Amino acid sequence: MNSLGIYTSHAATPWVNTVRTALERQALSTQLVTSATLNDVAWSSPSYSGTVCLTDVRDPHLSQINQLSAQQRRPFVIVTNHGNGVLIGPAISQRGPCWQCVERYQRLFPRALPSASAKASSVDMQRLSAEIATLLHTPQASRLSGGIVIDLLPSGTERTYRILFDPTCVHCSGYARHAREVLTNEFLTQKV
Repeated sequence: MNSLGIYTSHAATPWVNTVRTALERQALSTQLVTSATLNDVAWSSPSYSGTVCLTDVRDPHLSQINQLSAQQRRPFVIVTNHGNGVLIGPAISQRGPCWQCVERYQRLFPRALPSASAKASSVDMQRLSAEIATLLHTPQASRLSGGIVIDLLPSGTERTYRILFDPTCVHCSGYARHAREVLTNEFLTQKV
């Protein structure tokens, strides 16, 4: 069974436990990871699939998670509960975009609710866990690969955004040559 880290800057809260339960229903074994236990994770274990970060892109520990994930070629995905929905993504992996590109444009992303007040419907949890399971099991089939961000809205609808590769980024330049849409001026675009 694949093992998955659930990173949170808080202790286990109802929101964290809800996400964890939903992921375990997708046949993923989970372990809680906090800033204090980042170095205790078995990043190099063949069964360690990646990390789900229940935070927003401003979390100061994401740089360390990026470094540890990149060393072992493990993806991590950010999940932000922002009150008007649950934002899944971006997924940081070898398929890009890199963490430096995402971090550069953090002002475009919503802030996470305090963990104690974060709630999500069971439908959102089913959709969230299915997207993450697809990313980990078959990345090429995942909608989160290649810079897609999905905003699951309370009404059962969703908005999809694409994080475009920065053609000047030294980390993503190889990917940028294959993604011609990066030549637009916008970094975050909404699909209508």
